[in-house]
Amino acid sequence: HELMRESHEPVNIELLTRVADLVPGTASAADMRKWHDELVTWAAGREQMAAGRLGLELAAWLLFAATVVEFFDPAEVATRMGEAESPEAGAKGLELLATARQSLAVSPGLALAYLKRFREAWGLAGG
Repeated sequence: HELMRESHEPVNIELLTRVADLVPGTASAADMRKWHDELVTWAAGREQMAAGRLGLELAAWLLFAATVVEFFDPAEVATRMGEAESPEAGAKGLELLATARQSLAVSPGLALAYLKRFREAWGLAGG
C-alpha cells in the first residue's frame, strides 16, 4: 500500500499509531463509532495525502460496520425491516444503506454522507 512505501513520513506514522489499537473483531458499535469520529477528525485537512485518504476510508468503513450492527440488532430488526423495505421508505430505505456500501469503493466522503442520512432517519446514535 501507498502508506507503506513511505512508512517513515510523520503523517503515515501518525495514522499507523492511531489504528494500532483497533480490534474490529471484538469491537462494539459504540467502539466503531468512536474510532470513526477520531479518524474523521484526524483526517480533516489531510485528505490530499495518502494517509489522510486512507484514514477517511477506514472511518467510513467503521461507520458502515457500526450502522449494520445497530440497524440489524435482533431486538429491532423485525420492526425495522417492514419500514425499510417500503417503497416510501426514503432515507430509511435499505437502498440508501446499499448505496453507502457501494460508495465506499468510490468516495469515503460520499459514503459518509449517505450513512449520516440513513443513521439520522433511523435515530441511530451519532447520526
